Amino acid sequence: MPRRLIPISEDVVNELIRVAEREGVPVRDLAEAMLKDALKGYRLMGGIGKALEEIEVLNEFKRAGGMMLPARVFYEILELMDEGSLFKLKGEVRKVFSWYGSILKNRGSHGSFKSSLLSILGVALWDMRLEVKVDGDVVKVLASSPLQPAKATAIALEAVTSLLTSIGFNVLRTHIDEGVIVVEAKEEKPSG
Repeated sequence: MPRRLIPISEDVVNELIRVAEREGVPVRDLAEAMLKDALKGYRLMGGIGKALEEIEVLNEFKRAGGMMLPARVFYEILELMDEGSLFKLKGEVRKVFSWYGSILKNRGSHGSFKSSLLSILGVALWDMRLEVKVDGDVVKVLASSPLQPAKATAIALEAVTSLLTSIGFNVLRTHIDEGVIVVEAKEEKPSG
């Protein structure tokens, strides 16, 4: 395959030079390493934008004191909880997802609403298969996991409804079975 020169804007080249100088590496080496990383992100995530969005979500969860656990450990902890402790946990989940939704609503995000919602829920509900459908001002979230116990599914429902409510949606209906949740919500329109 013949080699080609690819035009790149001066602003990008100047930024690349500044970063290379700061890191103490040759510009060519930095550019090649960045392109390799971008291509790896594209292969793994379907695009570097999606990877960056997921990193942003993970950083926000870390700021909120979040941590990742293996699913079996999480499920075992939930099964050991009494109803009072489970009630407290649901309250904490509502707070964290309302907080994150407020950040998303006020700051905006990279990419589309559907993509952002999938990124947030994909990180938070790591043990579930997710599908988001947007039809005008109505959004439908379907989350499922064949291995998830009922208490974990109840926590997932709190996460989804709190997030949607905090970004300006009214929950129209919810459906929950062990390992499956469906939430349908409509965007609130400002009166005026």
